[in-house]
Amino acid sequence: MKLTPNQEQRITTFLREVHAQTEGLSDAQRRRVLAHVKVQLRERLQPYTDAPPEDTELEAIIDNCDLPDFASSHTSPRAREVEDVEALDPGVPPRQTPPRQRTPPQAARGDFLELEGRVWLGVCAGLARYLRIESAIVRIIAGIVGVATLGLLLWVYVGVYVFLYLRDRSGVLPPPDVLPIVRRVAGMFVLGIILYAAGQTLLWAMSTATALAVGHEITLEAGWGWFAERHGAILFWTLVLALPLDAMSAMPVPKGWDYTLNKLAQACAAMYGLLLTFGLACYFVGLLLEATGAATGIISGG
Repeated sequence: MKLTPNQEQRITTFLREVHAQTEGLSDAQRRRVLAHVKVQLRERLQPYTDAPPEDTELEAIIDNCDLPDFASSHTSPRAREVEDVEALDPGVPPRQTPPRQRTPPQAARGDFLELEGRVWLGVCAGLARYLRIESAIVRIIAGIVGVATLGLLLWVYVGVYVFLYLRDRSGVLPPPDVLPIVRRVAGMFVLGIILYAAGQTLLWAMSTATALAVGHEITLEAGWGWFAERHGAILFWTLVLALPLDAMSAMPVPKGWDYTLNKLAQACAAMYGLLLTFGLACYFVGLLLEATGAATGIISGG
């Protein structure tokens, strides 16, 4: 029977996957797998032919895949006879073969950092392994300290990771890509500076315009100028939270956390933008009230 190139490619891919899974099996076990593969091929190819494919056609397809172990499994008539007897007669016990010796997988851990069971970069898990305690205890303590320090612990976390990664000699830790880290951190920092400069410019413009309108500089009272007094501190704490989150989002964290950490950093920037807008609005209202009061006093005095 003639196969299309697409059919040949799909069959070859399927047979190579089966072949990879049968490495190390005995000849008898391999023949059983081959018999099952033939049945599957016959069922899949029958809708495309007028008659069911013959064994010789199936063997030709397998031979074309260049898999010597599979090819040798169906060339011996004696082997095929033994295969048929074992498949049809449940009373014939299969020949015993020694079990395959599997190499135990290497532990997913570095010299100081832990990859298995980690949440972010494996710092807490590695510290728990060193202290021989549950990693959940270390994470709870880290969370409490992080809240108490208003996010400064994030900088310590990233710094500890970099320090331990540079000292690691196990070769199992995924290397961080420096360029995306620098790009994200620099982008967040530049965005913060631009918003800060824009806010300061608007504060100066509103104050200057109001002073020119009433003829003297206005001093805000009743808390309307809170943003002008705390603008620098608001930017500082925004960057304290956003920069390490953005840096970790570009580091080799588990799948899904890169997106989450990046969104958390963007949420910090968005919160700063909301405070900037609200603070400017408060400042403008305070100036307007003070200017109105000054103008009313001038008119009353006149």
